[in-house]
Amino acid sequence: MKRFQILCCLLSVLWAGTPLLAQETPLTFGAAYPIVNEVGDLLPGRNVSSVYWGLPYVTGAVVQILHAIDGVIYPPNPDGSPGSTNNVVIQSLRIGDGADGSVSESGLFSGSLGYFPRSSMTESPLIFARVFNREALDDVSFYGDSQLYEVPVLGDPYGRFMAEIDCACVPLDATDEDGDGLNASWEKSLGTNPQVPDTDGDGISDYHEQIAKTDPLSSGSYLEVDQIEWTAGGGMRVYWRSESGVIYQVVAADIGSLSGVAASESILADGAPVLSVLVTNGVGAGAGQFRVRVLTPSP
Repeated sequence: MKRFQILCCLLSVLWAGTPLLAQETPLTFGAAYPIVNEVGDLLPGRNVSSVYWGLPYVTGAVVQILHAIDGVIYPPNPDGSPGSTNNVVIQSLRIGDGADGSVSESGLFSGSLGYFPRSSMTESPLIFARVFNREALDDVSFYGDSQLYEVPVLGDPYGRFMAEIDCACVPLDATDEDGDGLNASWEKSLGTNPQVPDTDGDGISDYHEQIAKTDPLSSGSYLEVDQIEWTAGGGMRVYWRSESGVIYQVVAADIGSLSGVAASESILADGAPVLSVLVTNGVGAGAGQFRVRVLTPSP
């Protein structure tokens, strides 16, 4: 019994004489809300735990946590690398990491960061999140940055960095080598040739196919009037293939003329594969033509 008491006494002395080091608590972070890509779709990515819920794993779009050394966020280079030595990637992850594996694709991410030794810091470093639209940096064409966040030093309240990023829709490369109105980031995203204004050779530029939501890689995909028919009331009904979300307008013009007058109100396609409009304005004696044009919404 005496030996046990002496041993306990020695242990207590050794424990009391050992200084306790401050525990380094990792900073937790995450996306504040689901993030979409350049066309408005959720960024791809599922948590690896999705397989336990009967869902296949999906490799997520690239996410980076960067240290803004001088407190400034610099745009990345066209290849996705930091655009300044003052922006340093300190952690990489993917969309879907840390997200609920039981859901389909969430457009979210979360994680923890133990990069900064809080116990020895006297100033709060600034960090931000950067999200890309693809799963590999070789394939990225658009990105989005969050707000700056101050990492708290030891003694300050230790919150959570909620990255506010609406979309990965800022072009990495805004140049337009072929002058078709479509920047290099969109050319890469769509798979079109950045040196040829009309990749599929159908007479419609890549830019105009992009805003009309036709396929710039298929010569058989373009906006055209499918049918025109007379109606009993003396008007004409114009039919064309439509794409959801595109705003159209029918124009009446003389044969061979590229100008004309609006023969219909603007029409927002709601998902119907074919749209039609009854035209009475511009219908009269003599030859003429109808064209369907795409209207771009005001900024």
